[in-house]
Amino acid sequence: MVLAQEQARPVLEPASASEQVSTPLSTLEPPFFSQPAGFHTGSIELHLVHPDPEAAIYYTLDGSEPDEDSPLFETTIAIHDRSNEPNHLSLIPTNFIEGARGWSPPSDIIRKATVVRARAYHDGSWSPTVTGTFFVYPEGPDSYSLPVVSIVTDSLNLFGEEHGLYVPGVSYIQGADATGNYVQRGEEWERPASFEFFETDGTPVLNHDIGIRIHGGFTRRFPMKSLRLYSRSDYGQSRFLYPFFHDLEDENFNRLILRQSGNDFGHTMFMDAAAQSLVRHFNMDTQAYRPVIVFLNGEYWGIHNIRERYDKHYLERVYGADPENIDYLTGPGIADEGTNTHYNQLTGFVRSFDMGDPENFDEVTTLMDLDNYLDYYSAQIYYGNSDWPQNNIDFWRLRVPYDPQAPAGLDGRWRWLLYDVDRSLGYATGPDFDMIGWITSEINPVHQQRWPNQLFRGLLENQNFFHDFINKVSDHLNTAFTPERVAMVVDSLKTPLLPVIDEHIGRWVNHRSRERWDALVANMFRYAEERPGYVRQHLQDHFNTDFQIGGKQHFDIGSEASITLNVSENDHGYIRINTTDIEPRTPGVSHDTWPWSGIYFSEVPLSVEAVSRPGYEFSHWDVDTNGKIVSGATDLTEKLTGNGNEMIGLSGLALF
Repeated sequence: MVLAQEQARPVLEPASASEQVSTPLSTLEPPFFSQPAGFHTGSIELHLVHPDPEAAIYYTLDGSEPDEDSPLFETTIAIHDRSNEPNHLSLIPTNFIEGARGWSPPSDIIRKATVVRARAYHDGSWSPTVTGTFFVYPEGPDSYSLPVVSIVTDSLNLFGEEHGLYVPGVSYIQGADATGNYVQRGEEWERPASFEFFETDGTPVLNHDIGIRIHGGFTRRFPMKSLRLYSRSDYGQSRFLYPFFHDLEDENFNRLILRQSGNDFGHTMFMDAAAQSLVRHFNMDTQAYRPVIVFLNGEYWGIHNIRERYDKHYLERVYGADPENIDYLTGPGIADEGTNTHYNQLTGFVRSFDMGDPENFDEVTTLMDLDNYLDYYSAQIYYGNSDWPQNNIDFWRLRVPYDPQAPAGLDGRWRWLLYDVDRSLGYATGPDFDMIGWITSEINPVHQQRWPNQLFRGLLENQNFFHDFINKVSDHLNTAFTPERVAMVVDSLKTPLLPVIDEHIGRWVNHRSRERWDALVANMFRYAEERPGYVRQHLQDHFNTDFQIGGKQHFDIGSEASITLNVSENDHGYIRINTTDIEPRTPGVSHDTWPWSGIYFSEVPLSVEAVSRPGYEFSHWDVDTNGKIVSGATDLTEKLTGNGNEMIGLSGLALF
């Protein structure tokens, strides 16, 4: 059955408990269900039970809070597969935009579940509300290969004209796409809801009340929206206590995001996740990811990405940072937490003093974590992310004096956070996009402002930093960003979506077709194959010319040069080139490691270090052609360095 555009759309009538947090909890216990919420293969008869036989139980099936005007439970509630019932909430327009980002109804009838909310009343007291979502499908727990999240709230909280978060509503100005209820922010635009999480085997593992808000910037206006989830004691449970993410040990979260993949909505639905997954091992923060299926008030709402949210609570959980003693900035230095005083001192110092002077640059190393900064820039360069650095750039520090002995994040220096990189890996720019020109231009081409590139340009005045930058990019192109590894990561994120993407495309017709989704994913593989060569060429194009910073001619990097490394015995030791360990635990280095080859630049010195495993001692280097031989070394941290020409000769370098 295809739903025509002119089909009647539902009108939501106010419910008595709309847009309010539940009444204060009393000592009256909540009712409970005779059947577990979750997945069932056939229809069920649900009983609502309370320990006090004198208590009255009121319930609703529309997501609203039960009250004295709600149905009184008397016999049973028949629950069956409702999927053939007419679509309801999915027929409500969530924007008035024309074109690819405009709202359209689902292409067909969508799956539905039954949401039951119940409260007990006795002797003037109300119990807390209990919520359960019941999915009755022939496949039962095998209905979805991904976890399922059910968000239940009064429909007016999401779709009401006055206070609905998800719709243009009363805040919309005709013709102004950046207006609407969905662009409103703050606590007054938070709504109470119930959150249920069902694992991939259908097991219900979490069920409690939360607050929800719309999340994001530009993408708030999209038909499908991201939801920010707040777990706080006001709703009864102060934390999400569950290990949502397989690659994290954490199981205590203050806030989470149900992300609709940002700008990637209508495209692959995992672009940002792929970009961040590629660099989990870098010295910078990335947001954990897990794809889930979401139901809103019992209607199928499609694939979302459950993500961590960066804020002071994240920094407390991950670093142990005092959340009330941080500076958290965005963009040109706008303070979300704390102040921008220290950051302005950093940028002012870089602008005012010669960074070529070692003493001046040493001061900078006490103000910002340069290794973090270089990893962060290397990633953005590879991604071709043109929505940065004039946008989507956050950084933070613990507000303490610099302490070189403190762990990363607690030493008082600035660190950068990776987020919103969904316009990457071929989404908005091709593999030939010149990010080197983008980040070294004096004026940002989007905002026509100087601040986005000022700090980076200033640091490039220092030759050591410049060499570290070139080598950091080269190290990552040789390991994390090899075509084979990028293709492997993309494929690992594509595969879990294969069983569920068709239903999602039917729900959100902005994707157009499965064939188009396949083509967009295929484009990511093409990007992976072609991007490294373009990045290397752009480095040469800019830095082997008359490129200047501060009126000074800049340093050349020379031509591409291949280096081949080998070890005498694999289990005796390994080689570290610059800051990258050449061994299988480094992403992008194969298990069949040796000999290993990488591409660097002839005028940029490298550092090559022999690292012995326990029970072994470094002996010497052998070089088979035209190389500098270092022999007889016993120091386990012996380093081999030289100028560009010497490094070219290191083909066949071997550790013994």
